[in-house]
Amino acid sequence: MEGRSFRQWGQLMVGAVLAAVAAGIAWAMVGGWMSRSPAGVAWCAVLLILSYVVFLRPCVVVDDRGVQVRNIVRDARVPWAQVRGAGSSWNLVIDTDAGPRSSWAISGTASPGRDALLRRRRGGAGGRQDAGGAAGPGGVGGPVGVGGSDEGTLGYVATVDADAVSAGLTPPPVGASAAAIAALVRRRAQQAGTPSPTSPEQLQAESRMVWSSVALLGLAAVAVPVAVLL
Repeated sequence: MEGRSFRQWGQLMVGAVLAAVAAGIAWAMVGGWMSRSPAGVAWCAVLLILSYVVFLRPCVVVDDRGVQVRNIVRDARVPWAQVRGAGSSWNLVIDTDAGPRSSWAISGTASPGRDALLRRRRGGAGGRQDAGGAAGPGGVGGPVGVGGSDEGTLGYVATVDADAVSAGLTPPPVGASAAAIAALVRRRAQQAGTPSPTSPEQLQAESRMVWSSVALLGLAAVAVPVAVLL
């Protein structure tokens, strides 16, 4: 499985709005509709930094080596050998030998309507075939893709809940709930099995500060008073 990053619609929409506002301010200053001032430049910088560092960069990456949690100023990579479980409360939490790792990007309350819609469709079908997929274990339907396409065509499905992921489907890279991603992490950890003793680097978890994000946030903290006072 190639590395796949997971984000949610809310964070991407907020990040896109902040970036669009910054671009609009810059365009207005260049076009002459707004006076060119240090305050305008400072607000553009603040909005772009917040857009990238807080909303667009954070994500969860799942690949053959393990799971990586990218938060605002700290990244953690956990190999499958150290993953002990995963769940969701307020956000996605991955249990590891070194303690829990929570994700800023994947909230536990995101996409409830998407999962609930799929459950209602399955319930209305009484566990029978659902939009092109035969019912699986526990009444879980088969792959459901965009426009009737299945998982074999797209590689992931447009609408999926945790039960479907446990049955073998892969959640979409954008919009999946924390419960669905947690189910994927648990499934991949079980499939990984015992790692090879000849690859000790794959057994080591890593946690590091993202100093570029720290520097950008520091720049934003300096730019805010400049934008307010000028």
